[in-house]
Amino acid sequence: MATVQGTITKIDPFDMEGDVSTLEKALCATTTLDKVLIEMLPCRSNQQRQEIREGYKTLTGRELIDDVNAKLPNGKFKDVVIGLLYSNIEYPAVIMDKAMKGMGTDEKALIDVLCTRTSNVEMQVIRETYTEMFNRDLETDIKTEIGEPLRTLLCTLAKGNRDEAPSSNMEAQGTRDAQALFTGGEGRKGGPRNDKVFIEVLGTRPLIQLNLITFKKYQQMTKKENIEGAILAEGTGDLELAYLALVETAKGNLVHVFVDHLYSSMKGLGTDDSMLIRTLITRSEVDLANIKDLFQEKYGSSLVAFIEDDTSRSYCEILKRIVEGGKPSS
Repeated sequence: MATVQGTITKIDPFDMEGDVSTLEKALCATTTLDKVLIEMLPCRSNQQRQEIREGYKTLTGRELIDDVNAKLPNGKFKDVVIGLLYSNIEYPAVIMDKAMKGMGTDEKALIDVLCTRTSNVEMQVIRETYTEMFNRDLETDIKTEIGEPLRTLLCTLAKGNRDEAPSSNMEAQGTRDAQALFTGGEGRKGGPRNDKVFIEVLGTRPLIQLNLITFKKYQQMTKKENIEGAILAEGTGDLELAYLALVETAKGNLVHVFVDHLYSSMKGLGTDDSMLIRTLITRSEVDLANIKDLFQEKYGSSLVAFIEDDTSRSYCEILKRIVEGGKPSS
């Protein structure tokens, strides 16, 4: 199994004070600001970028994000820069706020955040950060913005209360859950899918139990290739995408999910910039190197080439730097 790795790592040696000084000067001379941001931010880990934020505030008494936000014109380049400056806990909260702000709701963004968490503690901290940053309750906002049954699923996940330790009778429970999924889905006699069962099993059971027992038992029952095939046979709406993300999270196959995200964000006419940006930033220190390799293998063209075809100027350059770990693309 290939080692899972991101593209952005810590720079060593790291001169925080030098970086802060460079940024302060660039923010005063805006003609060089894009170049400085492109060359600096994708070459520093998120932890180092947080140290730069703290150092900047100590030196100037101001928030770096506020100053960058004031200096850069609105646009996708600014969205990437601000996204890189948020911490790994703040950024998911920001994604969800944007997904539910204004007219319409970006369900896919909520799914990306809520359906790919592997730790209750992480989810709980993100939920608390959301409240601290926006003075709103995450579950209340979801209930206001999302219809059933996706609403119940996302609220279940937002609680961060998934069982993390397998049950003492893991084999028996996993088998019962597999039967319940089959009976409530492709094996039902008629009527709609029993989403209550899917939400309970996929949204609350231990991930390791789902992977080791439930999905393997399901494999013995299904007429499809696997549980993913059974879910897709029901449709390709947001609820199915959420179920698939939960399955792949349990299986440890998120690289495949995000490869398809990136492709769908850039295929055809137009670009889903929101999906493109959040995918590259959130996976940059997790598994973006693997995503980049699989993208090339699956679609016969490099991720950088797709980005070059769909974006331009500073926006294009900073995305390419994220993919290449801060290095200029050759």
